[in-house]
Amino acid sequence: MKTTKELGGLGEKIAVSFLRKKGYKILERNFHSHFGEIDIVAQEEKTLVFVEVKTRWSKKFGTPEESVNKRKIQSIGKTGQYFRLTRKGLPEGVFMKILNRKAIEKVMPHRGRALLLTHVRINSDDTADGMYNFGAEEYCAGHMPGWPIIRGVDLVEMAAQTMGVLAILKLPEGKIPFLVGTGKIRFRRHAFPGQDIRAHVKLTHRSSNAVKASASVFAGDSMTPIVEIDGLMGVVAVV
Repeated sequence: MKTTKELGGLGEKIAVSFLRKKGYKILERNFHSHFGEIDIVAQEEKTLVFVEVKTRWSKKFGTPEESVNKRKIQSIGKTGQYFRLTRKGLPEGVFMKILNRKAIEKVMPHRGRALLLTHVRINSDDTADGMYNFGAEEYCAGHMPGWPIIRGVDLVEMAAQTMGVLAILKLPEGKIPFLVGTGKIRFRRHAFPGQDIRAHVKLTHRSSNAVKASASVFAGDSMTPIVEIDGLMGVVAVV
């Protein structure tokens, strides 16, 4: 049986090999700062990638994803910012972390069908991308019988939940934003059950008692938004 350090080293070697096969350039391993450590810093075209490696023999103590909590994400973000200060010529885009559904449920109160996110990608530039697939046609058969489409209110809710995950990870422990309003919403085209939906959200304001964000929602591989939201507004409450 390998020690914890040996197991971690093995996991990092596997991760490096995987990333290189996928075309990533490895810039640094085990980068340290007084904020924390990043296991692997890599680059994919014009995107900087910070990789946290967690290796487990079993799920007895939880999955690797579940061990990367809010504090760890904040540490990676600060360490990543410091890394950028120590290097020149780095790409502007930064990809930090993907939260799976279990990790999302650790920070969000939504459960079951009320949670309209399967993954959320957290970036270091105050943006996030929430992903979801509304599944089979039964989802909205009663909404538009014979021609099912995804309800606009659900697309807005998905964007709001993405904002919620992003804001919670940046707010002090125990605080959560509740959606209280939106600015102008423009619906450009329909989305259909079975399409992969992505909500791109950017925080434009964050304080101790309020958050605000802009959002665009995309369907499938299209780069043209199907929904644009000028202002998602949330009031921060202590829970």
